[in-house]
Amino acid sequence: MLIIFQLEPQPQKKREIKRNSPNAVVVARFHSVRDRNNVLKAFSEHKKNNNNSPICLRNLGFDSDNIVFVCEGLTLENRKLLQCAVQLKRLNKIASAFSFRGCVYVRPQKDNDPIPILSMSDIKKYD
Repeated sequence: MLIIFQLEPQPQKKREIKRNSPNAVVVARFHSVRDRNNVLKAFSEHKKNNNNSPICLRNLGFDSDNIVFVCEGLTLENRKLLQCAVQLKRLNKIASAFSFRGCVYVRPQKDNDPIPILSMSDIKKYD
């Protein structure tokens, strides 16, 4: 089961975003963790198989080329940890950085098992 709803748009600068605007946020909440994980895995696989190209609404069967962004809903602390880990990946200091079930993980090398990152001191080991 999937619940989808659109958030009330927030005004940006001096113009209003209309409810059906492409800039309005749509939230999907999954009934089961398995369904959510399957969707996140499908998004990840799409990016791997398509040279990291973004997913647009057309890929999902809609008549629009607007890009779809996926946010796992991390806590503020874990979001900062993930940002730092992604920055290290961009600098080629680690092989990958990702979140799974609300936790942040890194792979120092491609063949390594994921290592949980619980604090900034954990992430600084790789800097």
